[in-house]
Formats: sequence, structure tokens, C-alpha cells
Amino acid sequence: MQTLSKSNFLSNLMTSEDGPTPFEVYFPICIFTNARPWFVCEIIESENYQDNSIVFISNADALKSLQDECSFKSLWCGIPGTLSDSGAIEFHELSEVERSEIELDGRATTIYRLKFKSGKLITYDLSETEFPAEVLLFEPLLSQPPQEKSH
Repeated sequence: MQTLSKSNFLSNLMTSEDGPTPFEVYFPICIFTNARPWFVCEIIESENYQDNSIVFISNADALKSLQDECSFKSLWCGIPGTLSDSGAIEFHELSEVERSEIELDGRATTIYRLKFKSGKLITYDLSETEFPAEVLLFEPLLSQPPQEKSH
């Protein structure tokens, strides 16, 4: 069993075992932060991943980077209890992620808004400033399925 130190996860190490083929890795234990959403996607087209691979991603910017290099069959978001209405972990199918940046005390901070296929919206602030979402200017970061780019 080896420990991965370079991954898409924010601050968590995880242990992994090689699978039966060079393209498979098993993670018996994964630790996610309980303060931010995380993402699960099924890859259907990629040069770097085997078809039908499941990928766990800890942040929206890494998710955007992954979407730039491959296609998703499905994209789900795990919402920790600290951000959910129920106070428990929830899973929703993701349709769009938007991003806004503000400057506080001379430092830029990013605020994300997640839109789900159910119509539910969640806004979360990485610096926990609790800036009012109504006054933010959000720009699209990614959508599922990806939107056609206009030329």
C-alpha cells in the first residue's frame, strides 16, 4: 500500500493499492473536509483515464481542469452537513458551478455558487467571510453537460 501525496484533494493524504490492471487504483480510506463540497464524476472520454473511471475531486477549480481534458457521464456533488439544509451529508447531481472573486483586506478570495439539476443552489466562501451572495457578480466556471463554446 502506498501513500499518495500529490492528488486533487485539498489537504488529505490517502492510501492506495494497485488494482488488477495498471489503470486501476483502489482507495480503502479517503478523508474529505467537512467544510466544503466535493465532487464525484464518471469519466467517459479521456486520454488519461480509463473509460468508466470514477474520480473524486475536492475543489471546483480542479473539477474545471479535469473537465477541460475529458468528458463526464455524470457529475455529483457531496455537500457536507455544515452547508446542507438538513445538517447531514447530501448528494445532488451538479449542473453548473459559478465563481466570483472579491478583495478583502488586500487579498482576493473566491466564492462559488453550485447549481444542481434539482434547482437547489448553494453558495460557499473559501475564506468564510459570509459575504452576501446577492451583491456578488458570478461568472460561469463549468457546466454539465459542457456548454458549446461560441466563436
